Amino acid sequence: MDVRQFITPEDRILMIAPHADDEVLGAGGLLSVAKEIGAKVYVLYVTLSGYTPTRGGSASDLESRGKELESAVNALGLDGYDVLYKGEKYHLKLDTMPILDIVKWLELDASVSVSKVKPTILLIPSGKHNHQDHKVVYDAGVSIVRTNHSYEDGKYCSMIYEIPGVGQAGLPSFDPNFYLEMNESMLDRKCKLFSLYGSQVAEKPHLRSLYAIKTLAQYRGVEAGYEYAEAFELLRMKYNICR
Repeated sequence: MDVRQFITPEDRILMIAPHADDEVLGAGGLLSVAKEIGAKVYVLYVTLSGYTPTRGGSASDLESRGKELESAVNALGLDGYDVLYKGEKYHLKLDTMPILDIVKWLELDASVSVSKVKPTILLIPSGKHNHQDHKVVYDAGVSIVRTNHSYEDGKYCSMIYEIPGVGQAGLPSFDPNFYLEMNESMLDRKCKLFSLYGSQVAEKPHLRSLYAIKTLAQYRGVEAGYEYAEAFELLRMKYNICR
């Protein structure tokens, strides 16, 4: 589906991201086009921290990661964002945090929470990744969409996005049923956005390389009959065609 057929200027998109950079990896094309169209876009980052990578990327600290985040937020033109946990003590430890606290923050307490934004499109990360943080945030996100969070009679959609670079070995694979077409310009924009997270960019053929982003976009495009695409698992969709 063409992103410009799916998104309107009246849409309010809220994306839940386990870490700063997941928003670009998962839906950088969708978010950037949404802003061009005039939709409101918000992101909730559950954790932000520096760390020393074991494979790919480069060492960082909280301050440098914060600057990367600000650069990406400004480049995307987000209408609002918030961060729950800051600091290395939370890195890769979301499975030790009370999930009720995360759900409450996402749903009620964050400055751009679900209850405040009243999104027409809600994006949550896949739980089919070999990453404990992603699994926890997925569980929290699904808890939020367990009931119909439709705030008006028009469109409401909740979708799961995939994040390259976290692996899926030993798990049911990400199984998309909804594809948004990307052109080469959109893909280049997505790569430039990810490059703002300099500490996270790895060399080819690492899964967090620009090469991997392009390859996945091409693969998802082939699945859907496009040149490039971003893929999603559609959870719930409500669309009023009678207005």
